[in-house]
Amino acid sequence: MKIPSLQSNFNFSAPAGYSAPIAPNRAENAYADYVLDIGKRIPLSAADLSNVYESVIRAVHDSRSRLIDQHTVDMIGNTILDALSRS
Repeated sequence: MKIPSLQSNFNFSAPAGYSAPIAPNRAENAYADYVLDIGKRIPLSAADLSNVYESVIRAVHDSRSRLIDQHTVDMIGNTILDALSRS
């Protein structure tokens, strides 16, 4: 996996006027529904998606010292990026 030069400028804030219910406990299944509901109501721009991909690449790259080998790093990164592209 080639690691590009990265910038961390992803905007995680909701649009003006948006309000979400109180989030369920992250350990509960209801939290996944909560996250998906928010995702449907806050579309990501192409720049936002690019920044998400770059952030994933950076996080996987930064974790490589805690993983067994480069192949594992690459496979984890590819799996996450594939899941993002399909969602």
